Amino acid sequence: MSVSRFRSQEAFVCTSCYVLNALLACLSTATCTEVPSAPQVTGPLRRATSPRLPCRFLTDPAMKTTAHFDVTGWDPASSDQPDKGPEMSRIAVQKAFTGDDLEGHSEGEGLFCGMNDPEAGAGYVVSERFTGRLGNRHGTFVMQHGGVMGPEVEPHTFGHVVPGSGTAELTGLVGTVEINREADGTHTFTIEYHFGEEEAA
Repeated sequence: MSVSRFRSQEAFVCTSCYVLNALLACLSTATCTEVPSAPQVTGPLRRATSPRLPCRFLTDPAMKTTAHFDVTGWDPASSDQPDKGPEMSRIAVQKAFTGDDLEGHSEGEGLFCGMNDPEAGAGYVVSERFTGRLGNRHGTFVMQHGGVMGPEVEPHTFGHVVPGSGTAELTGLVGTVEINREADGTHTFTIEYHFGEEEAA
């Protein structure tokens, strides 16, 4: 692994573990123990809220499942290092998911800003396509998740299944996603979901 690539991952881990409760660490193959003297984050994270869908769109009760995942690919595609202001980078990411009710893999891209000095302000957005099994259904769907932080800014995260992105037996999938790092260092992916009117039609 190149020094620049490792530093990119290390900075990413620093931001995730310290500020976004390891939400960003989901995309890193490094571990939080590689970054010394981690500052303490106080107070709960605030997650974005979404308007409730009208009841006519909800044809199935909400379900929830959690799976573990590993990062299987991390390929920086481009980087913008300006003379002033935070850097920006684009990275292609691949993951493998294993769980009782969710199993498969994903490919996607992330856009990151401020990873070299996250305490001064940082943010990220990732879009990735999952292919595999959810419950007893097989297909694909696209999820988007991200977060921001900075001085005098409460850490803020979000994660959603892109409406209309489900295919095959996952057509009509609607839901939210959450990524966390457990105490033992493993990364978990939680999806709360239901199938809407499109699937029932």
